[in-house]
Amino acid sequence: MRSLSQDDWSEKSEKSVDFYASSEQVTFTSIFQRNNAIIANMYIKVKILAGAKKEVVKKVSNDHFDISVKEKAENNNANRRLLEIMHNEYPNSAIRIISGHHSPGKILSID
Repeated sequence: MRSLSQDDWSEKSEKSVDFYASSEQVTFTSIFQRNNAIIANMYIKVKILAGAKKEVVKKVSNDHFDISVKEKAENNNANRRLLEIMHNEYPNSAIRIISGHHSPGKILSID
């Protein structure tokens, strides 16, 4: 794995994250730009209620949603519907479930 230098990345956001490479501390942001391509990654917490009478999307905060779906939690139907709903919230983004495939509390990655 090659180490990263400040020349490889330019800052695009005020949020900073500490990253250790080659035994020196380098500060990067949550959104990077490399070779004119923007790389952004966001994690969203979702609490889902499957088998509800009506679908409700409640945005608790910028990174937390409470969602009710009509589909039951069988054969991955509720997870598929969750991804469809999140694609409406974040169009043109790649969305995948990071953790919580078999539980109501999920973490989604939005790229």
